[in-house]
Amino acid sequence: MDYSYMLSVCSSAVMLALAFITVFVRIPHTGEWNAFRKVRLSMVAAFVLLGISGFIDVAEQKLTSAVVLVFASFQSLLFTCAAMAMTDTRVVTRRVVLPQFISITAYAAALAASSVSGVKGVETAVLWVGVGLYAAQLAIYVHSYENVYRRSCRRLELYYADDATSRLLPIKKLFYASLCVGVCALALVIVGDSCPLLLDVFVCVYTAYYVFVCISVVNYRISGGFIVKAAVKEQQKPAEENESNLAEAVSRWIEEKKYLLTDVSAAEIASGMGTTSPALNRFLKANYGMTLRSLRIKLRIEEAARIIDEDSGDLHYSSLFEKVGFADRSNFHRSFVTVMGMTPKEYREKSAVAKSAS
Repeated sequence: MDYSYMLSVCSSAVMLALAFITVFVRIPHTGEWNAFRKVRLSMVAAFVLLGISGFIDVAEQKLTSAVVLVFASFQSLLFTCAAMAMTDTRVVTRRVVLPQFISITAYAAALAASSVSGVKGVETAVLWVGVGLYAAQLAIYVHSYENVYRRSCRRLELYYADDATSRLLPIKKLFYASLCVGVCALALVIVGDSCPLLLDVFVCVYTAYYVFVCISVVNYRISGGFIVKAAVKEQQKPAEENESNLAEAVSRWIEEKKYLLTDVSAAEIASGMGTTSPALNRFLKANYGMTLRSLRIKLRIEEAARIIDEDSGDLHYSSLFEKVGFADRSNFHRSFVTVMGMTPKEYREKSAVAKSAS
């Protein structure tokens, strides 16, 4: 057995291990998780098929450019749909996936027919047509995913009245990692057999990618409820209360510092105050001059400033953003500058000077 076959066997062993891990990821048996269950099933199937194929001795039958091209097309379809379903559970349907699956299968059949036709140049021509189609496929997937990503960000921000971009970044990384694997496959097809080492590199790249996919599936199950929850149709909203009761509810919400809670939607906050999200925003604009999202950010930043002012030297500033309800440091830093007119570091230095002067 040569080095390339041993590498293929090792990759296959990893794939089968990933399939075993992924199949035991527990997913709630509720309707909102249906799309993710299908994603998990598709990934397990991909892991198993890749794992089995790698144990076949191809020492005398080199992996052809045609096989790589067909494999890459199916892989791009699978993981683009997976990334889209994880970004917005409603966008990937059978009507979307099936025509693409049939098209790739039809091309694979045409490629196989051209290889046995014996007509000189036909297989090469069909292969290069496939290369062009695959490049177009990748470009279309990038455009489609970016549209889904932007819509999902807007929907989540409206639902939670909070910044949601950072929560979707891991899924975006998963998609673009898939794109990188697709580009590597395209390069392998174009180069062909002229560089055998490139195939070994490709095996290592896609193995590392599938490990990343498995980790992403596990992480999504842990934290993806943030996205799944927003995709579920909102329940009937409660009747609006009068303004005096709403003013009291808002004051109590601020006094109890409930603005520090994370993953609480605008609808849930409004429901807790006995009103609806639009009515709450109208009240806040009229009485506070800002929307719920803006007010929540302002209160969180003011709480962060208070914590800095009262710090006696034992505060871990690296985790301050989490203490005040922000999902990531960069969003906290940006919001702090907007509200306070300076960075957290500058505010900390200013606060230290004020303490020493007093």
